[in-house]
Amino acid sequence: MSISPIKYISLMKYHLEYVPDILKQYSKVFTWKQKENIRIVDIGSGPGNLLAKVEPHFPQQYKEIIALDKEVDMVNYFNAVPKDPRISARQLDIEISEMPDDLKHRFDFAFSCLCFQYTKDVSKAFRNSSQLLNKHGESLFIWCKRCHMYDIYNSLSKVEKWSTYTNDFKNWNNYFDTDNALSIVEKEFDKVGLEILKSEDLNDIYFEEENAECFFDLLNTIDAISGRIPKYDLQKYKEDFNKALFSQIIVENTKSGVKHKLHFPTLVVASRKNL
Repeated sequence: MSISPIKYISLMKYHLEYVPDILKQYSKVFTWKQKENIRIVDIGSGPGNLLAKVEPHFPQQYKEIIALDKEVDMVNYFNAVPKDPRISARQLDIEISEMPDDLKHRFDFAFSCLCFQYTKDVSKAFRNSSQLLNKHGESLFIWCKRCHMYDIYNSLSKVEKWSTYTNDFKNWNNYFDTDNALSIVEKEFDKVGLEILKSEDLNDIYFEEENAECFFDLLNTIDAISGRIPKYDLQKYKEDFNKALFSQIIVENTKSGVKHKLHFPTLVVASRKNL
């Protein structure tokens, strides 16, 4: 199932509110302002709407920005949108077994937001990300400690009717969903030559909506499995999918009405390559 870039943009809006501020705060630890013609890579860029928000916070003397995403529809959409000619997109899965030679050690700065929670082999993803950077290259990676989508798949893997489609997730666990997440990150980064400059475990981030349907619409939009479900089973699948999602939603009764919240504990890690 392909993911609609337009639907994604209309529904996935939460991170646009806080990520630019994080980049602005963290930019103080980077040396990029002392360099000219820097090369920047955005890992897991999606349709490019977040990059459009954060690009003004990058040093404007950059030479190029290459956005990477594994979904071809996202890349095609990104490349079709009017933008600075120095910016382009390219299809690449950050968990690829071997990075293309023309991307290795090419970039001075790597940025990634809400990508790594979707990686099944995060060690490989970090290794490849490090390979993108040149000597003393720097990075800012932001990702959720949980993957709500994979948690849903894990729940569905226990239902016989859906186990065939979700079997890969029956042993899924959120690697970073722990109180010592930053210690785990430090060990992973050390393996691939990334020295942490600054990091935070932001446990108090919640996405909030008056209507839970907004969360259902978002997760259904990026659900890659529903496209494999036979049409006669699709309605039942969506019901079970939404039931599993609703178990993750916090419902609060307030004076102004009912609020639905999705916990989004977030890791922010700035690093410099020391190899």
